[in-house]
Amino acid sequence: MKDKKFGNPDVKETARELTEAERRRLERFEALAEKMKAEGYRRTDLTISIVAANVFALVLFVPLFIGGMALFILKNSAGAINMFLPLSCTGLYQTDFYNSRSGYGSSTVMNFALLDASQDAREMKRVYDEYKSIQKYFTKDYYPLSGLGNVSAGNIWVAYQMHDPATGSGFVVGFRRPDCPRDSYTVNLQALSPNGTYIVTNCNTGVEREMYGGDMMNGFVLSSEDAPDSVLIKYVKE
Repeated sequence: MKDKKFGNPDVKETARELTEAERRRLERFEALAEKMKAEGYRRTDLTISIVAANVFALVLFVPLFIGGMALFILKNSAGAINMFLPLSCTGLYQTDFYNSRSGYGSSTVMNFALLDASQDAREMKRVYDEYKSIQKYFTKDYYPLSGLGNVSAGNIWVAYQMHDPATGSGFVVGFRRPDCPRDSYTVNLQALSPNGTYIVTNCNTGVEREMYGGDMMNGFVLSSEDAPDSVLIKYVKE
């Protein structure tokens, strides 16, 4: 019997988008492989080891351990899994910027303590609304703005970008790790229109401003006075 759900245009469109996203990821991975080959594979062992360790930890250990070790792995691998797994499921149970955004992905489980009177329901809703506003971008183009090196150290910033080439919109999220001494971090956004104008929103403060794509690609500053902390920036092309 034919599955009527398969004929749903929304399902077909989602499948098409996922296929296209995976094709673009494959092209970037092939380009990285060619660069490694040209350099005599000097970085191959390090890069593959780091990526494999992050993917292995998230795919295997996070579902098995719901304790401190799993959360440590998750927070120190934020964004890394998106390079190779456009579809993944993580989890979160805290509402602060750093911990909640460490659990964002194409899908996530929000395990808030609803019966704990000390928890703020408004903050739970804020996290939910924020995540829903950016969830669609996790099947789009992914850019690791901190590179592919050691992104698990506790004294650094790490950031990544998710971008929808069809609409020119997306978001950037940065994490200031607990032992990071720097209160700012400059990243170079990717795939923007240099002469295009973007509405840029800081989700931490709610402040909006207009910026040219070229300025954002040549140096966009993420800043926070707290450590650990996270900064989420959404942008929409006008």
